[in-house]
Amino acid sequence: MSRRALWETVSELAESMRPVGEAAHMLRITRLGVTMPIELAARSTHDGDVEILADAPRWRWSTPFDARPGRLTIEMTSANELLEELS
Repeated sequence: MSRRALWETVSELAESMRPVGEAAHMLRITRLGVTMPIELAARSTHDGDVEILADAPRWRWSTPFDARPGRLTIEMTSANELLEELS
């Protein structure tokens, strides 16, 4: 199982927090903070750039041979909320 690019993981995480169905009409999320374990790696792309790979840990339990996962903390704020705070 290969890791996804960091932007793909963050994008999926943000999209999964969006209210759907009836909740979409009843909830308005303006700010959300998430902290989660994450496995990080880097790889070279075909054009010589470095791409950061990041995904949730592949296994629930780790062995002494596994690298310890890092922690990813994200705080998402709606653009409207930021504009109101700045005015």
